[in-house]
Amino acid sequence: MTLSTKIPQTIEGTNMVFLLLGVIGLLLTSIVMTGNATASSTTTDATIEDPGEISAMMNQASEDIQNELTSQGDKLKNQLVSTFGFNEIQSQLSLGYQFAFAGNTSGAISHVEKADEALEKTIASVFRTGEEVTMISQNNSLALDNGTRQILAAVGSGLTDLGGEIRDQRNNIIGMFE
Repeated sequence: MTLSTKIPQTIEGTNMVFLLLGVIGLLLTSIVMTGNATASSTTTDATIEDPGEISAMMNQASEDIQNELTSQGDKLKNQLVSTFGFNEIQSQLSLGYQFAFAGNTSGAISHVEKADEALEKTIASVFRTGEEVTMISQNNSLALDNGTRQILAAVGSGLTDLGGEIRDQRNNIIGMFE
């Protein structure tokens, strides 16, 4: 297994940035639409004066928004898993486990090495995307409001942190094999 720290420069990271921006845009749009739908439904109903009913409606609106955030967050997580190749890593590790369980050490090692290669690419891609999203958040030539910049900065930072955590876990695993 190798411990390469080179980060390849490809167009893939740029496409990922646009994907992330699209997903973030969908998330923000769905939040606004959910809030507007809730607001419009409360204004078209007959006047409600019962504080308990108003409280229940506000709680329901809050729950609806929270459920939508959770749903959109799950969609984003699944897209990140797919885009960054985590499924391939998991698949190779599962195959390695099956080979090891069957007593085929060379087959198990082969799949662990393939998983490591995929993991190395994933780490580079996550770091690159995190850096690119952070750079977009700091690009003053783009017409972005402060909230959008903060979200992009948080996504970029989160991806960079994720890349660091994955790299650290990979190094721990490699250390166990050496």
